[in-house]
Formats: sequence, structure tokens, C-alpha cells
Amino acid sequence: MLKLQQQAYEQEIALASRIQRRILSSANPAIHPRLEIATFHMPHQGVGGDLFDFVRVNDQQTLFYVGDVSGKGISAALVMSNLQGQIRTLANLDVPLPTLVAQLHSRLLQLYGDDEAGFVTLFIGLLSEAQDGRYELHYFNAGHPPPFLLRRSGPVEALPATFPMLGIAIPGQLALETQEPVRLLLEPGDALFAYTDGLIEQPNPQGRSLDVEALEQRLHSGMPTSAREFLNAIQAFWEEHKGSAPLEDDISLVLCRLH
Repeated sequence: MLKLQQQAYEQEIALASRIQRRILSSANPAIHPRLEIATFHMPHQGVGGDLFDFVRVNDQQTLFYVGDVSGKGISAALVMSNLQGQIRTLANLDVPLPTLVAQLHSRLLQLYGDDEAGFVTLFIGLLSEAQDGRYELHYFNAGHPPPFLLRRSGPVEALPATFPMLGIAIPGQLALETQEPVRLLLEPGDALFAYTDGLIEQPNPQGRSLDVEALEQRLHSGMPTSAREFLNAIQAFWEEHKGSAPLEDDISLVLCRLH
């Protein structure tokens, strides 16, 4: 009986893993003809709490995000799936970015309630095409590891957190609806690289983590010619650091290059 129960549980986890891979694979690399997108995801326990997506809001605007639900396994995957659907719904309704983030925060407070300790880190940005062929990026970073802006000509720029993670009520925190997103002007050829903390917190066999500084130093060495080659290079860099050490967390990598 115990063996049958274990087999049934393993089958459920395998099904949940397949469904989650399909959810994440819905981040369509061909969402917009001027965006070159590549993604990579590796769960720690079959299912996990990483989330990312690209949503074409209209002909000029594309919403994208990378997030990480605290914890691992089925509970994190449930929260991830709920947020994924809510973000896509709000984006399709063209909800302003501050309102969207505030809605997500409120939803997480409801999901976790007073009895559960949980949170979500999230980088979310709205890319808008300008008339002159350039782009505007409006973004919030809610406690997420800093993505990097790789300019075609210029230094690598980190995009640090603008306010704390979502899902935790902080006394005195300003209402998220009143927050103004950071605005950046981007040029064709620039790229945005985002990831989850499974990349930088993975220890090597000696127990030393791959930190943000080491990642930034690697990015300064140059960017391959395509988005997929770039992620392949980052994945190889991570695997070289990891060596024989076990996987510690979910890992997700996303690159968006502007044409």
C-alpha cells in the first residue's frame, strides 16, 4: 500500500512538473518582431516557485517579469501559478504598472494570511517603443536580485531593488499605487538579462556561492551574438562553478535583446 501511494505521489509530481514547464514555456520568444528572447529554467524539486513571462500589451508595449516565490516544491508552485495567471490578466486589461504591482501585493497578503510566512521577489518592466526607434523601460524591482542592462555601447548597469519584496506587510511602507516606476531610455542592440537567486546562491563543492559581483564581472567580458548563445554561456559559467555540488534551488535565466 505504501509503495502504491508513493508511486501515485511521484506520478502527481511528474504531472505537476510537466504542467509547470508548459506554463513557463508560454513565454513566447516570438512575442514581438523587435524583441529577441531566450529563457532557461531548471526546477529544484520537479516543481518550484520561479516565474517569468512576456505579455504583448499592444503593438507598442510588452510587459515582462521575472520572479521567485519563497520556499520550494508544491506550495511555491501553487503561488507561482496563481501569480502567473493574475499578471497576465492584469496586463491584458492594460492596468497601470503601479496598480498591477499593488494588486499582486494584496493578493499575496491574502494567500499567505496571518498564519503563513511567505513572500515573492519580482522584477517587472514595461517596454514601450518610441517613435524614433528607441525604447522606454519603466520598471519596478521588488526585492529581486538585480537584473543587468547590457548596452550595445557602454558599461553593464545593474538595476537594483526599488522597494521590498511583495507579500509582507511593512509598517510605514508607502502605498504601492503611489510609487513611480524607474524610467530608462534604451537603444536598439541593448539587452536585459534577469535571473533568479538560484543562479547566484548556488555553492560550489567548497561551499562558496556564485555571487552578484562574480556574475557582473562575467558580463563585462562581452555578449555573444544571439540571445540563446548568451544564455548558453551563462549556463556554462554557472555549471563550471557548481561542479559536482548538488542543485540548491530553482534557477531561471531570461534575456531580452532589442532590435
